[in-house]
Amino acid sequence: MYAIKLRLDAKGYEEYLEKRFKIALRLKNKVVQYYNRQEHRRQSSDEYKALGEKQGHYAKLKEKYNETKDKAEKKALKSLISEMEKELKTEWIELNNSFNLANSKFVKYKELGQASYMYENYTKQGLIEWSTFEDIAVTVKQAYLKRRKQGKSKNFVPFTAYDNFSTMLYRKVNNNISEKGVLVGKRPNKVFFPFEFVADDEIRFTYALERHRLAFYKIKRVRDRWGRWNYWCVLTFDEAPYQHKRLHETGRVDIRIDVPYLKVYKDGDLVKEYDLNNDHGMSKRLSEYDRQLEHLRRINNPDNYNEDGTIKEGRHKWNYSNHYKKVANRRRSMWHKIGAYRKNRFGQIANEVLDLGDEFYINKKDFKKLQERRKYYNEKKEQKESTANKGKEILFNAPSELVSVFRTKLGYLDRELHEIDEA
Repeated sequence: MYAIKLRLDAKGYEEYLEKRFKIALRLKNKVVQYYNRQEHRRQSSDEYKALGEKQGHYAKLKEKYNETKDKAEKKALKSLISEMEKELKTEWIELNNSFNLANSKFVKYKELGQASYMYENYTKQGLIEWSTFEDIAVTVKQAYLKRRKQGKSKNFVPFTAYDNFSTMLYRKVNNNISEKGVLVGKRPNKVFFPFEFVADDEIRFTYALERHRLAFYKIKRVRDRWGRWNYWCVLTFDEAPYQHKRLHETGRVDIRIDVPYLKVYKDGDLVKEYDLNNDHGMSKRLSEYDRQLEHLRRINNPDNYNEDGTIKEGRHKWNYSNHYKKVANRRRSMWHKIGAYRKNRFGQIANEVLDLGDEFYINKKDFKKLQERRKYYNEKKEQKESTANKGKEILFNAPSELVSVFRTKLGYLDRELHEIDEA
C-alpha cells in the first residue's frame, strides 16, 4: 500500500470543515469519557477488590516458589500456581466483559453510551461518517488496552486537545473521490473541494485512480506558522505506486545503520556513506521556542506553581495568551517541516541504495536501548560513551524511520529486507 497527499483548496469553506472536525473531536472525547467511566466503575466494584487480593496472594506464592529449595514443595507450589493463574485469567476476563472492557480490539459501537446517541444524531444530519466514528472508537479502545497493560498506569485515557485532533478517516465512500477533488458531507450540504496539484502529483494520482483500488482516504489539517489551518487529502491505494524504483543490478547489499550515519557495502567494499543528521540548527530554535513557551506559561498561570518553581499537584486550569499561541504555532510548523524534509531525504537515499543490487541485508543497533537514561559512575565521576543517552540524535536522525522506508520500497518490488540485530 502507498499514500498520495494532495492539498485541498478550502477557501471560503474553512468553517464548513472546522465544524466537522469539532464534531468528530466531541465524539472522540465522549468515547474517552465512556471508557474512563467504565474503568472507574470496574475499579470501584467488589469483584475487582477481591481479585486484587487474590492477585496479591498469587504474587506471594510465586515469591515463595522462587525461594523454596525443596523439590517436593516446589512441585506442589508449581501446580498450585498454575491452577491459580488459570482461574485469575478467567475471572479477570469475565470482570472486564461485564463492564464492556473486553481484551479484544472489537468495539460494540451501539454500546458506547452518550457517544453512540450523539453519533446517531450527527449522522442523520450528514455531519459525520460511520468510518470516522469507527476509527475514533477503535483508536480510543486500543489506547485504553495499552494503558491497562502498563503496570503503573491508572488505566485512564487523556482527553484530546483541539489542536491535537487533525485527522478524519473515510472508508466505503470512495465514490466521493474524483480526478479533480473530493466531496465532503451529504446532500443537500455536500461540498466539493478541488485538489491543488504540485509537480507530477496529478500524473501519479490519475494513474493510481485508474489502475489501483482506493482502500481509504483521510482529511487532514495542519496549522501553519500564522495559526491558519491548511487542509490535505491523504489517499491510500493498494499495490505499488507510479514510477517506483526498479531493481537495475544484482547482488547482495549490506546496509549498516547507526544513529549518526548509514554505510552501504557491496561485495565487502564500502560504496556509499550518508550522514543522517537532520538537525541543521533546528534543535536550537526549537529549544528557544520551548523556553519561551515555558516562560509564558508561568507568567499566565502563577497560581499553578509552587514557590520552588514546581507545578502544584492536582488538576489546574491553564490560561494561554495570544503570544503563547503564536509561538506554539511556529514550533508546530517547524516540526512539520522537519518531518517533511526528512521523509523526502530518506526516500532519495533509499532509491540510491536500491539501485545497487537485488538482495538487501541491514545491520542496525537497538535504538530503544540507546534512548535509555545515562549510567553515571559515582566512583570515577564520569559517564561511559557506550551508555550515553542518544535520544536527541535519534529524535532528529530517525534511523528507525529510514528502516521502515527501505522495507516499504522493497515491499513494492516483492522483496524482503533481511534484518540483523546488533547489540
